[in-house]
Amino acid sequence: MSSLDIPPDDAFLTEVRAFLACPTNQMEAWLANHPHLVSRACISAIKHEVDNLKLSDPVGRAYAERAMLIASALPDDPLALPLALWTKGNAEMYLAQQAAIESYEQALPGYRTAGDPLDYARILSNLLFLFADSGYFDQGEAAYQEARPLILAAGENAARYDLFLEMNYAWLLHCRGDYLKALELHDRNTQLAEQLEDEISAYESRVNQALTLGMLGRLDEGLAILLQQHQAAQQHGEHLTVARIEMDLGMLLTRLGQPGAALRHFSAARQHFHSLDENHQEIGSVLLYEAELLAVLGAQREARRSYTQAHLRLKEHGLDPYAVEASIGQAVANRLSGGPREYQQAARLLDDAEKCCQQHGYVWGTMQIHLERVELSLAQQDSSAAFSWLQKPLTLVESHDLQARWQILRADAHALHYTRTGDIQQQSAAQQNYQQVLTYAQSHHQRWLERRALAGLGKLVYPDHPAVARHYFTQVMEHDDLTRRTLTVEELKASFQHQVSEVPLLLVELLADQQQAAQALTTMWRTKGAALLDLFHRQDEDNTSRIPLDVQTELSRVRQQLAARRWQIARESTGVENEQRHQREIHDATLQALEKRWFELRCQRTQYWSDHDQHLLHTPADLLSQMDADLLIEYLHCGRVVVAVCADRSGQCRVVRLPGTSRLHRILSQLNLKFTSVVVNGAPPEKRLQHHDEWIAECLPLLERCYHLLLEPLELPPDGARLLISPHDYLHLFPFAAFWDGRQYMVERYDIEMILSGALLAAPPPPP
Repeated sequence: MSSLDIPPDDAFLTEVRAFLACPTNQMEAWLANHPHLVSRACISAIKHEVDNLKLSDPVGRAYAERAMLIASALPDDPLALPLALWTKGNAEMYLAQQAAIESYEQALPGYRTAGDPLDYARILSNLLFLFADSGYFDQGEAAYQEARPLILAAGENAARYDLFLEMNYAWLLHCRGDYLKALELHDRNTQLAEQLEDEISAYESRVNQALTLGMLGRLDEGLAILLQQHQAAQQHGEHLTVARIEMDLGMLLTRLGQPGAALRHFSAARQHFHSLDENHQEIGSVLLYEAELLAVLGAQREARRSYTQAHLRLKEHGLDPYAVEASIGQAVANRLSGGPREYQQAARLLDDAEKCCQQHGYVWGTMQIHLERVELSLAQQDSSAAFSWLQKPLTLVESHDLQARWQILRADAHALHYTRTGDIQQQSAAQQNYQQVLTYAQSHHQRWLERRALAGLGKLVYPDHPAVARHYFTQVMEHDDLTRRTLTVEELKASFQHQVSEVPLLLVELLADQQQAAQALTTMWRTKGAALLDLFHRQDEDNTSRIPLDVQTELSRVRQQLAARRWQIARESTGVENEQRHQREIHDATLQALEKRWFELRCQRTQYWSDHDQHLLHTPADLLSQMDADLLIEYLHCGRVVVAVCADRSGQCRVVRLPGTSRLHRILSQLNLKFTSVVVNGAPPEKRLQHHDEWIAECLPLLERCYHLLLEPLELPPDGARLLISPHDYLHLFPFAAFWDGRQYMVERYDIEMILSGALLAAPPPPP
């Protein structure tokens, strides 16, 4: 045991704490009145206080500065300054790793020549951890080899220090990819910690073991250990360990395609970290993970909130690379949310992030900001601003994927300028860029780029060449169907309502113009109901009786490998100073190959599931013949217009373009105002009865206008028929049964039922 492990005398410690609490401008006077505090013993007591603080408490830095002040007054004490530097390194370990490394390295010479060898080894052990975390593996190995014999020479009294050294070395093995050796050492460390009755170290070793298992692709084993240690840490009140396990579980479950569970763990980690006010880097990290997952799921408002919290936390504590990442993510979420206010906020965020990148030389961040500025200009329909940004040189030109993204933005800018000016040269330039990106994306399995290029080509030729546009739009929808089928059940639950894009709406509008009613109906069904049908048919994903055993086995194997590779990249790229961590997934050939194989297998599996898509895509008449209603009315809000398709049991379909949506919005607002007035002013009941006829008279003209706009153009069947109505978007808010034709309400003429989509006629029967 080192002499530094002996706690200071209570009375002396009280004086030291008073010194630490005194204002900065009174320190010299305090020391003048308490000269005995100008001693190595005082520095040792300050180190004791720093070590007992929470791991990332910034107060520790202030304490360490006072230790340095006392050391400066002890030039003849060979260990005063080294001890103060050791204290400073401990205070900075979880706040500024590079600064901590420098402090420890400056402390080493003094302890090498005049200090206790065990203390010297302890500093080396701390350096080992920092070297491992920072990627300085050779330096970490050298620190371990130098510290190991010193600790062994100290015998049983140094057993705890031996444990800490071996745990740090196991972490080094993990970080540099020696996973099997790390796993073996984790096991030994866990046993040693249990022998020493050091429960905290035992938890940490088991958690590290779980992380290493994840890197080896043994995700289920790692997940089981994390859950077990989470429960044990909770029982023993180890709140920091619980918080870190929650964060690791969130990361792991994200890679396993379980976003709902991942979000719950991220939320729990965030709450634990906030309650402890621990490690601001980890608080910022969990907020970023949470925000990124929310953004992927389409919950942009919630993502913006998490990004904002992450940015404030990270910026406040000087974690600038993470703060830049949060700013860019928040800007993207604002852009996707739309609206002038959100666009202005996005521009301000990008300005602030760019200043930080220029100050620190963050090349990757600067490039991402540059790309996002073009995206923002395009979202604002400002082709001039987009071209202005596109004229600036692109950094990191060795990245073909980034060049392709740059080219797709250039194509979008040319296309936007063409729609504004009708300049044929702009159309030609856009088409050329889209085709080049499409060729690259198809040859490199970049499905997102492929989809964006196909959509761009379709919109570029629509409406001048509707047949060509229809070809491109159909490919986009097939792409979306295949992509959707690769989602897990939980991913479908979380995001199926966000799978609709503008392309199906344009395709339906095009088919309506061509009076292709049956094709318009099947496209509506795919747009409104296919994802929900997938969810219905895949609720029991474990029921794999239809799927051949070899397909099941390979699916399981590739799933584990894919999740493990994503886990590896995520774990290896969490360093604050690794500003290019997002390039890892883009350029990782192993990950791309696994994603391609996973996609192929998931598509293959769908062949053994329900054939509901065959009904939707090819034979809607079969489904229509099964419905109880006499007429299905399927609506789709296509932005500028509303398209309605009427289909009867015989499979006969008719498509109608209804008037612009601005009139419908005005009528809906007026109806809501009338209904709200009735609710607010309709109590007590006698008052409602008193004004009943007056209020009905006010509403009838609006309900009649609804009838004339939404039902009358459809040539309804004779009275007494059964109508099955499927609204879309804001049309769900209209009271179809209350529409007034001038003589009767619709509910008096027809038996009316509502459905989310006629596609649900293909839904499986409910369980008994």
